[in-house]
Amino acid sequence: MNVVAVLGAAVLLLIASFVVLWVGRLGSQGALKRNRLVGIRTRQTLASDAAWAAGHRAGARKTAVGAVGSIVGSSVAVLSGLLPLVGVAEHIAMVSAATFILGSSVWMVGCLIAAAAAANRAAEAAS
Repeated sequence: MNVVAVLGAAVLLLIASFVVLWVGRLGSQGALKRNRLVGIRTRQTLASDAAWAAGHRAGARKTAVGAVGSIVGSSVAVLSGLLPLVGVAEHIAMVSAATFILGSSVWMVGCLIAAAAAANRAAEAAS
């Protein structure tokens, strides 16, 4: 693995984190209509429009926390990937960037699982 690959992964995670934040915001505002492509798509949230809206409102904060945390972590990973440009050894930059990529990914996935659980509870209550 080289610095370019690690840097590419960091940039991809950064973009994905912004997409998650954007979709989460649309869902929390009621602008994301029930669909099978994006959003919190579980059996409970897809049961009705009311369940979909309630689920996305309930999961919004956890989704935002996950996305913002991942944006911060993946931004640090991008900066770490650029460290060889200022004389830092390439292997140190790669380990640093990879660590932030892994941590950011785990953080976002954990928060999204928590958001889905909250969304399911709210969707069941709304049905």
